[in-house]
Amino acid sequence: MSKMAIVTGMGRGIGRGIALRMAQAGYDITGTYRNSADGAGDTMREIVDMGRSCELYKCDISKMDDINGFWREFRDKRGHADVLINNAGATNNAPFLETTEELFDKIDHTNWKGVFFMTQFCAGMMIDNGVKGVIINISSNHMISCWSGSSAYAGTKAAIGKLGANAAMELAKHGIRVVTIAPGYTDNVQPDEMTPEILERRAGLTQKIPIHRYGEPSEIGGACVFLAGEDAGYITGTTLFMDGGALLPNLPGFRGW
Repeated sequence: MSKMAIVTGMGRGIGRGIALRMAQAGYDITGTYRNSADGAGDTMREIVDMGRSCELYKCDISKMDDINGFWREFRDKRGHADVLINNAGATNNAPFLETTEELFDKIDHTNWKGVFFMTQFCAGMMIDNGVKGVIINISSNHMISCWSGSSAYAGTKAAIGKLGANAAMELAKHGIRVVTIAPGYTDNVQPDEMTPEILERRAGLTQKIPIHRYGEPSEIGGACVFLAGEDAGYITGTTLFMDGGALLPNLPGFRGW
């Protein structure tokens, strides 16, 4: 039986990069999307062209009805998963004093509540099936650093890291590993969406990153392939930061590069 990986939010950006790399590594893919139906369809076709199977589900992970519905359909149709990669998220920002309850709930229910219950449902299914699986949650380097306008967003990303540590401790006895990846600036912009303003902003930001470039979604996908594999079998409950060293200036004793 081929190994199955579930990737949430695979319609574009990091989710697309993860799904393609996991498929290249030999996994069949089940993907979810909320709004990016066209992008998810394009990703699915690329995966099928590789000779892997791929199925898509429309699922808004901020809504428990959607989460319940997804797992019910997935159990009936596929029955098991070896890897879950919780990538779907909301990146809306607002100054702390201007953050409304509506915006807070949108970010919180997607980034924190949704990831929590997707992890819980998948872990339960793995235990029922005796699968020694892997759950990878995509956080952000915002989880430990501070940027203006990110109080709600950063709080949810920190919560994802804490969830990964606690869940890993409780699930280890079942042979299930939980790992967090915290990307920094990543090239999620489609070529037809690139504007002079985005290029100018990016040029300024890359000067602040020690590696002097944005990360690629495929690089995060490659990390997922490694973390899901046997060579990472002793890794659980930790966070892998993938930000080109962007956090280094915030570390004690940093003196530049």
